[in-house]
Amino acid sequence: MRHLDSASALALDAVITHPFDTPRSAGVAGLVGDTPLVWIDTPLTTDGRGFWAKLEGHNPGGIKDRPALHMIAQARGRGELAAGAPIIESTSGTMGLGLALAGITYGHRSRSSATPAWSR
Repeated sequence: MRHLDSASALALDAVITHPFDTPRSAGVAGLVGDTPLVWIDTPLTTDGRGFWAKLEGHNPGGIKDRPALHMIAQARGRGELAAGAPIIESTSGTMGLGLALAGITYGHRSRSSATPAWSR
């Protein structure tokens, strides 16, 4: 494990969400972002080396929460998505989860579909 001096640890403390902190939010979309970081080192890297990894699984819907929320907010802001209009997406992956979260957040029904060939 990498050891930091106290000044570096304090600087990183503002960026890292600690595993024992309990996020609180008035809505599910408020939990998106501030993704926890973890330092990865031995045995997965050589001695003295490592990297920061984001734990995207901690977001409520998946790794596509941020882009989906942004897309829906922008479409609503431009008047391209009317209040309560359905969100329809052809997807077999995590964008469908993100759009479902955005639909719940902004009051839209969401439907995702995939062709049978995509699910093989």
